[in-house]
Amino acid sequence: MTHPLNRVLNPRSVAIIGASEVPGKAGERRTRSLLESHFTGRIYPVNPKRNQIFGIKAYPNILDIDGEADLVMIVVPARFIPDAVAGSIQKGAKGIVIITAGLGESGSEGKAIEAEILQMAREAGVYVIGPNCSGMFSAGVSMNILGIPGIAKGHMAVLAQSGNIIDSLTHYARLKGGGFCRIISAGNAIGVKLHEYVAYLGQDPDTKVIAMYLEGIREGNEFVRVAREVTKIKPIVALKVGRTGA
Repeated sequence: MTHPLNRVLNPRSVAIIGASEVPGKAGERRTRSLLESHFTGRIYPVNPKRNQIFGIKAYPNILDIDGEADLVMIVVPARFIPDAVAGSIQKGAKGIVIITAGLGESGSEGKAIEAEILQMAREAGVYVIGPNCSGMFSAGVSMNILGIPGIAKGHMAVLAQSGNIIDSLTHYARLKGGGFCRIISAGNAIGVKLHEYVAYLGQDPDTKVIAMYLEGIREGNEFVRVAREVTKIKPIVALKVGRTGA
């Protein structure tokens, strides 16, 4: 595929800022799931306190990595995110996945951080996924940065704004023997918008059906336009929530 998101969703290398071996930490779960998925590319853990993580060389800073980092996953406290994004951009990342919550959904301070990182990314032409997301799964390159073990490969793509929904879908897929080609946790979707994901999945030859769980849609008219075009070639099953006070 020549779609501009392809190097982000099918990276040749992944750096994890905030990688960890401490059981239960978000950085530990995602580092472990990436290793256990047998990712086809290179993995670069970034942690200034460790020389190795799970037996792999760790780097004190992303700029110390001795290779390219197509995709950078950030799992650090909110106050450190702008510096992590700036370093990722300087390193030449094509995409940045921000797992950290407590940003735009938490108030004015978090919104200010989102605005800062989005401006940096736009000026550099770098895609931002999230923040407040769970990560991604791409079967084509065996990449699992969701922190959920044992995801089987198949032909369903999932786009969701809820990590709990993704947990449930992967759980039921294991019970039913189903699998996925892609799972994208969009989170707050401040960078890559929902309709951009749908357009990509519409072109993706591995995706036969698209399942979506939606909470809030920015640029709704564009979302509907793109979805109508994509449904001409493959089905979309979508659940939109958040229409009531509860």
